[in-house]
Amino acid sequence: LKVVELLAALLRSGCDAGEEAVAGCRAMTACMSLFEAYPFHNAMHHHVAIVLTAAAASRSDATLSHLFDECKLLDWLVGLPRTHRPLPNAGCEETAAAKEPMRAGFL
Repeated sequence: LKVVELLAALLRSGCDAGEEAVAGCRAMTACMSLFEAYPFHNAMHHHVAIVLTAAAASRSDATLSHLFDECKLLDWLVGLPRTHRPLPNAGCEETAAAKEPMRAGFL
């Protein structure tokens, strides 16, 4: 979470070198993966949203190219699952399978 906060601060600073460094190390892809891996972590979602919003508002062609061409932001947003089925506790597999999946926390 702290690394995502740092990336958000770098992108919001408006420093071209910071933006290019974030795009160059492919950090936004990792942030997007974390967003999807933790569907109920609101603080993570908040900071990832800041990272993506700051990158989309960037004036740097390298940052925008990385976000839309390499990370495929729009495809990723459309492809996010609407529901999430948590892993059941041992011995409760049948009960868990009978329940409806939960609405994803980022919707």
